[in-house]
Amino acid sequence: MAMTVRFQAKLDLDLEAVAAAQGLSKQQALVAAVEAYVERNKQQGIVQEAFDLVLERDAELLARLADA
Repeated sequence: MAMTVRFQAKLDLDLEAVAAAQGLSKQQALVAAVEAYVERNKQQGIVQEAFDLVLERDAELLARLADA
């Protein structure tokens, strides 16, 4: 899917510098950044779900530990 992305001049220069340092085109750098962002958010969602499960499942135990 084609997409046009517009950045402020400073961000465009920063992207160009990062891409050049990694030997990538700006498009490749953007794709890598978006992939990393999506993966990080998936991981955060998984961790949050596990945390919520433990809080719910072990609520009584956690309350007893808090009172100890």
